[in-house]
Amino acid sequence: MRRLSSRTRLAGVLVVGLLALAVGVSQGLAGARGSSTAKAPIVYHDDHCGDSTGTNYTGIASFSRQGSTLRVGVEMHGMDPGIHHLILYANPGCANLVDLGKFKVDASGDGEKVAQTSTFGYKRFFVVVRGPAYDSNSTEVKLG
Repeated sequence: MRRLSSRTRLAGVLVVGLLALAVGVSQGLAGARGSSTAKAPIVYHDDHCGDSTGTNYTGIASFSRQGSTLRVGVEMHGMDPGIHHLILYANPGCANLVDLGKFKVDASGDGEKVAQTSTFGYKRFFVVVRGPAYDSNSTEVKLG
């Protein structure tokens, strides 16, 4: 049986170590760039383009980004009953991106909606819950 020289063994250990390090770093970077999540309160009867300082909350908006796909969910408690629209906006500029559809808030003020859309090129978001008489806005979130 042939023995490897100490130089050959050292080179082999270094190659294996560098490969392990490269794989770990690339997986970490892919996770950091590939997905992110955030939550924001929804301010009752507020229309301030995501920068409200109000404290009368009526729900929570959840944002989850995977690549260029954004998943948005809202849970309402104490909202005006009726049919509402969930609308996604982007900042800067208070840009109306997409109406994510209708949902119902029951007589007790509870309702929820989940939707997803493509958001290529945008990083700062908020939602508007548009009701029959008033809008309620979430505060802005920034996703990588």
